[in-house]
Amino acid sequence: MVDVQSSIDERSREINSKDERIKQLELVVLEKSNSLTSLHSEIQSLQVENLKAEISKQNTRKEALEARINVAEKKIAELNVKLEKLQKINEEQKC
Repeated sequence: MVDVQSSIDERSREINSKDERIKQLELVVLEKSNSLTSLHSEIQSLQVENLKAEISKQNTRKEALEARINVAEKKIAELNVKLEKLQKINEEQKC
């Protein structure tokens, strides 16, 4: 009977030890999971920041191009007026 009780006690200690090890491993898994979640959030945040920076650069380029277009359109309008004047002068000189 003592051997049976001793065996039961030994098994009980083993189970308790394994239960404790499982709890420790669960804590490690939880910590790793939290770490992964944090890293994932950081990566997404960095991607968002990179995208915002790229959009800002593109907006700056767009504004510069629009300004150049406006200058070019004004020059075209001025040249058209000059061309019309020259055509009138040319027509007058033909007569």
